[in-house]
Amino acid sequence: MPGTGGKSTGTQRILLPETLPEGRPVLRLADAVSTVRAVVNGTEAGVKVMGPWEFDLTGLLKPEENELRLEICNTLSNHYRSIPTRYRGEAPSGLLDSAELVFLK
Repeated sequence: MPGTGGKSTGTQRILLPETLPEGRPVLRLADAVSTVRAVVNGTEAGVKVMGPWEFDLTGLLKPEENELRLEICNTLSNHYRSIPTRYRGEAPSGLLDSAELVFLK
């Protein structure tokens, strides 16, 4: 989801077995340069403004179908490059790599 600015929302349906795996469920994002909000089944799992990009999903997942929504609020990096300022930010920005759901023992 790299972008030039603003907010991007992605929704993914996750199917889990009837018996959830043992361990603490954690959503890991490999890399991001932005602000990320994670919502699972309509409940906020957290907001991160810097790494590590991990969200604890304990108590938010249910057997079978789940909805995961990531809201990515991009930095102002590209805007800062178009005006005289000392604030440059990082480019690229946004969600830069994969996400995975793991169960930590």
